[in-house]
Amino acid sequence: MASFEIKNEGYQSLIVGNWRFHFYEIGVVEVENIDFENTPDTSVSIIAGLRKLPANIYGDSLILAGDWKICFKCRPVEFTFYYKDLPAAYFIGCEKETDGSFSLRFDIEKEKFVTGGGMRAIPLNVMGRRLELRNQPRYGYGFGEENLNYSIPFFITGSGYAIFFDNTSKGWADIGHTRKGLLELEGRGGRIAFWVIPGENIGEITRRFTTLTGRQPLPPLWAFGHLQSRMAYRSQAQVDSITEATLKAGFPLDAMIIDLFWFGNSLFNTMGNLDWYKPNWPHPGKMIKSLREKGVNTVLITEPYIVQGSHNWTEADSLGILGKTIAGKTHVLQHFYFGHGAVIDVTQSQAREWMWKKYDTLLKQGVAGWWIDLAEPEHHPDGIYYAGGKSELIHNAFGHLWDKMLYDNYKKYYPGLRLFNLNRSGFAGSQRYGVLPWTGDVSRSWSGLKAQIPILLNMGMCGVAYVHSDAGGFAQGVLDEELYIRWLQFACFSPILRPHGSGIPSEPIFFSRPTQDIVRRFMKLRYQLLPYNYSLAYENTTTGLPLARPLFATATAPRNDAEQWSYLWGASLLVSPVVNKGERWHTVWLPEGSWYYFFNDRKYKGDRVHHLKNELEELPVFVKAGSFITMVPPLQNTTQYSTDTLIIHYYPAGKTHETSFTIYVDDGADAGALENKSYEFIHLHASESEANLVIKFESENIGFKARPLKRQIRLVVHGKMKYSLKDNVVSQLLSSPEKNVFDFEWDNHPLSLLLQPSK
Repeated sequence: MASFEIKNEGYQSLIVGNWRFHFYEIGVVEVENIDFENTPDTSVSIIAGLRKLPANIYGDSLILAGDWKICFKCRPVEFTFYYKDLPAAYFIGCEKETDGSFSLRFDIEKEKFVTGGGMRAIPLNVMGRRLELRNQPRYGYGFGEENLNYSIPFFITGSGYAIFFDNTSKGWADIGHTRKGLLELEGRGGRIAFWVIPGENIGEITRRFTTLTGRQPLPPLWAFGHLQSRMAYRSQAQVDSITEATLKAGFPLDAMIIDLFWFGNSLFNTMGNLDWYKPNWPHPGKMIKSLREKGVNTVLITEPYIVQGSHNWTEADSLGILGKTIAGKTHVLQHFYFGHGAVIDVTQSQAREWMWKKYDTLLKQGVAGWWIDLAEPEHHPDGIYYAGGKSELIHNAFGHLWDKMLYDNYKKYYPGLRLFNLNRSGFAGSQRYGVLPWTGDVSRSWSGLKAQIPILLNMGMCGVAYVHSDAGGFAQGVLDEELYIRWLQFACFSPILRPHGSGIPSEPIFFSRPTQDIVRRFMKLRYQLLPYNYSLAYENTTTGLPLARPLFATATAPRNDAEQWSYLWGASLLVSPVVNKGERWHTVWLPEGSWYYFFNDRKYKGDRVHHLKNELEELPVFVKAGSFITMVPPLQNTTQYSTDTLIIHYYPAGKTHETSFTIYVDDGADAGALENKSYEFIHLHASESEANLVIKFESENIGFKARPLKRQIRLVVHGKMKYSLKDNVVSQLLSSPEKNVFDFEWDNHPLSLLLQPSK
């Protein structure tokens, strides 16, 4: 019943019954069903080149491989996984049906907390739920919506391990709903495989999972700016006028995102034109150039559908690049909202080449980024035949494969250009193709805003760090200035800041003066935080840790409900969004340690709940004591960003303490900056004792040719204690009337500042 197999590549695998095991040096194990010989590896999620571990079977019940131990039974099949002698998973079998569907079963009787599953607008603990594994839109959704656009069958348990169900078909995840204590992962067909990923905490599990599925390349720097959108700009003149009004009102701006009226004057029977509608957009090249001169990028929407009214229908149909019927004819969708049409077959090389030519034409006109809508696909019945399989089997991989098409062609034809790609759908591993997903057509409501916190955290734990929402809400609702303010405040501490909506203008210039003043202040703060935020992006690219992290990221489960409604923005900032209308007092859980309130430096003790009086002009944001927060002066757009002037904030721990922070610097545009070693690190280190505070600066230049020869530094030390500089080791120390503010010029050589508390 058990055998040992050496593959031709020299790698080792173990077979127990109908199951093959692969163990990897990164500390994960793959288990795949091999009922049929030469079963192809159809995984779209796993990166190539992972090194495997040797493994051995002992007797008829034990496998050992590195830190892994698996005890197994053959009849019935059971596998008990241990990693470093700790329980990691308990697999109790697979049930198959004659139609090709199947379910994998795991014993989770001892679990109290299970999280994951991708984009779900529900509490983080999904225990007791039956979740559909099917990418699908939910128009006007709010908090409580279980199934959304981006399903990832990856589930983390409170016992310190995760299970990844490596199957892209439509299916279900039943987490103790039908049968208590049982996790059932159900697929319609296709690959029967799962991975076990252990970790001492959620952060380690996410790091391992992104090592397995790939990590996000650095986005262009301008992706961290204000990206303005609505449904929908109807003309070149409208885009020009709103851009001018936005800049004149003092709002920073980095992109205008143009919805579906760029290729037609109607919602219906125009999708798939993929060219400018010249009556309303007479000179798109001129518009794009004019926007670029203002520091504003142009982003266009596209969709994976071509309708019969499109200029491209006849050509696409004759080329055979659309989904087909079983008879080999184009599968025409009769109930698609935008008109009778068909889905572009992204699994077919000819279809990908055809679509890329459309993108390339627009790129040459100066278009800077893409907004991929409806790529679940939104309307996608069973029985569509693609080159890569039937619609029900590849459904959840469709958006992922579209991302791959764009990414691969950028790598081939524009290797130095970073991809900007908004796509509301994908699969495990889509992050390695540079996707920046949004959370779909959320309702313009407080429930819609509340829904964004668990989505943001869940997606980050699943490896997709740049999830974000239509800030202000997209669908339905009424104009609510308080809701708009609270949503935009939250969005300024999200991976992407993109106001977007329908029916009611989404741009801040169309709101009242007090609302504009608050939103403008937060947008400017986001730009000032670019050195901090961009360094978080580097950390995500190199470690897999998301920008927004649960408060319990260093544990395996939350200790209380309040922990789930705030998040860490990097390691040093804690953000607690206000998601209730008219809320006068806000409840926030602060983790262990001391915390400064960002807007007034008031200090709070951690490991407890606090109740704060709400101010509409502020968002509850805290800084961890003993941390650096790095900033720059205000900017109009990211083209003005430079580290020649830095504002370094240090928040003392008030005790013996060592801490560091590294600012990552590159040109913000070169896709090969890391690979080609064209970047700089600015290392900051603080050493606190009762007697003094030492702040160290060091520039580590890794081939970054644009590094300034000298930098203007403003060091701000927060808290009640007053400090004075003991030794004037700085070439030009400028006096400042402000307490604990030190201005000086730095020549990039290692520098230590000794600060002493004033008596």
